[in-house]
Amino acid sequence: MREIIRTEVISVERPVIKEIVKEVPRDIVREVQKPVTQTLTKTVYVPIPRKKLEIPKYDYVGSSETKTFHTRNCRFGKLIKRKYKVSNNSKVYFTGRKYAPCKVCILKQKKV
Repeated sequence: MREIIRTEVISVERPVIKEIVKEVPRDIVREVQKPVTQTLTKTVYVPIPRKKLEIPKYDYVGSSETKTFHTRNCRFGKLIKRKYKVSNNSKVYFTGRKYAPCKVCILKQKKV
């Protein structure tokens, strides 16, 4: 959230103040108007629109340390540290670089 401070000047009119000055021969009535200005500061919070991050999603993730590759949703693929993680969309990329397939997510087929 971003904070924007605006200053607004509002003039408020008071009712007419009458001064009555009495002199000996006659009464003199003076009318005095006093408008009052007040300065108000308002704090308005405006949300900053966020930019959407464009992070690519790869189908396969491999570890350069252990030379194994996993699918994106494999529990062992999620344990790979960032500095050892290699990502790509094709299985051929990893098999060509002598990566071994994961025994849990790639070699075992799900029973239907």
